[in-house]
Amino acid sequence: MDEEDRERLRLNQTALEEDLMPKDVLPYLFQEGIFTQDDWDEILVVEPKTNRMITRELLRRLSKRGKNAYKCFRQALDESGHSFLGTILDETKVDIVRREDWLNGLSEEILERMPNDQELNRLACNLGSNWEQIAVSLGLKSVQIDQLKMQFGNGHIPSLIFKMLFKWRSINGKKATWKVLLQALMDCDVERSHYESVIVS
Repeated sequence: MDEEDRERLRLNQTALEEDLMPKDVLPYLFQEGIFTQDDWDEILVVEPKTNRMITRELLRRLSKRGKNAYKCFRQALDESGHSFLGTILDETKVDIVRREDWLNGLSEEILERMPNDQELNRLACNLGSNWEQIAVSLGLKSVQIDQLKMQFGNGHIPSLIFKMLFKWRSINGKKATWKVLLQALMDCDVERSHYESVIVS
């Protein structure tokens, strides 16, 4: 999905969570190949089983789909009687800076320094279930990821992610810079809002 469309969904997430009947748009998204049967099943079993939470999971998965995902979702809104939500999306003005341009706009001083513990902790709280993908992108080996899961897998997910990031920094030393970390997050399609607030604060 284009970053502009993803941002349009993000800006209207509250309205979508409040007014969308997710079970009405799921069939269309499934029919168009945006979601698989596994997606359908996993979206509907999210806890608690409220329209708000189901919609939140639907939007989370939708934002990670290909370029056609937003167009199909927009059509699904019309097909399912949610055209008023489609109008809200259409009228939303999105003014974003492309991730690559944003990265190039950061000072060399920021990009070349190591993230500190506080920054890693805040970042860990913003990341989610795709932490293993991020770990791989950062160069951690599968055996190291398995060790982290064995040691900390039963605990709080943000704590596990912090341990992963801490391990990456410990292994790479001075080479564990913000530039490397940000590039890995971008490669894993992590939303910019999840790390921008950490590095610019």
